[in-house]
Amino acid sequence: MKTLFFDLGNVIVYFEEKKIYEKTAYILGIDQAYLIDFLKKTSLNISLEKGMVSDQKAYENILQIAKKKPSFSTFSEALCSTFSLNTYILPVLSDL
Repeated sequence: MKTLFFDLGNVIVYFEEKKIYEKTAYILGIDQAYLIDFLKKTSLNISLEKGMVSDQKAYENILQIAKKKPSFSTFSEALCSTFSLNTYILPVLSDL
């Protein structure tokens, strides 16, 4: 690798935290507000963001409140759903 890019604030990829909550609540079969309340009470989202808990451990913890039991792979995809590529920046990146 010759170049390392840092994206600080929706330049290369957009970050939309709301998408994580929407998709995760949907795959778990629970209300989004209930999910957010659980995450805040347990600080699971903060621990996950800081790398203090693995995706697998977060998955195991969050299944406690789930009505549906999605696969770990489906759960991981939901966690990553917050990012979407800013296609308008691609021409600039290709020139670098």
